Amino acid sequence: MGALGQAEKQPQATTAMKAVVDQVEADWVDGRWANTEVGPFLASTILSPRGRVEKGIAIKVGDKAQATVCFNTELLGYNAAWTGGFLNMKSNRYGLTSWPEPKGDMIFANGNAAGWAHGSDWNDPRANRRGPLPRHWAKYRGLYRHGKRVALHYTVGDATILESPWAGEVGGQPFLSRTLEIGAA
Repeated sequence: MGALGQAEKQPQATTAMKAVVDQVEADWVDGRWANTEVGPFLASTILSPRGRVEKGIAIKVGDKAQATVCFNTELLGYNAAWTGGFLNMKSNRYGLTSWPEPKGDMIFANGNAAGWAHGSDWNDPRANRRGPLPRHWAKYRGLYRHGKRVALHYTVGDATILESPWAGEVGGQPFLSRTLEIGAA
């Protein structure tokens, strides 16, 4: 057993590394990050087909994790959903210099747009289209786990939202659903 009781799968790291001037890119390739079991979700910048999701959460959905959705915690909406896998994580530079990407077949891909309107206004009010929506409009509060499900917690105006995405199949075709519990803030 290795550190933290994990079975040894990779050779132990050594302090006898090459001098920086002698290192080549291949010295920095390591697939352990791509092989890590991260659980039902991963919070990261995620590169989706319609652009980068700066504060994304990729969530495995369905009884058999048959689909994945990418929730944008800044804009409180879904940027993408796909079936057939979770995330592709590159092995170059130990997987730390590139963003995870969807792995599988896309169901949908949206650009970065507000997931909830402010009154009837859907326009993005953020300076340089960066950062979260204004707090009076909406605010991400966190997430909870409940069995295989993930529940997202956020506020929109004076309402508190608990939302749980899910997936299933009907006639061999995948479907996505959202369960919303809306209450007073």
